[in-house]
Amino acid sequence: MNSYRTELAGILAILLVIKTLQGKSPQCSTTVHIYCDNESAVHQVNQVRQDYRYPYSVKTANQDEYDVLGSVKAVMKQIKHNVKVE
Repeated sequence: MNSYRTELAGILAILLVIKTLQGKSPQCSTTVHIYCDNESAVHQVNQVRQDYRYPYSVKTANQDEYDVLGSVKAVMKQIKHNVKVE
């Protein structure tokens, strides 16, 4: 396991907590900032979030972190809050 995958898993865990809390108080609307020191992970998460066609190539689908990125995208679609990964 590399640090990139670990950072992605941490972002996914935070998103799952946000999704769970959202279910407890659905009327709450806020912006959530997630800070990460791995620039590659931040870039990839933001790219996946903006591209509804992910995976956009066979190369992308074959990367080691595809499963985590796919989960991040699926959870982000379910979150109503504005989430910024920086």
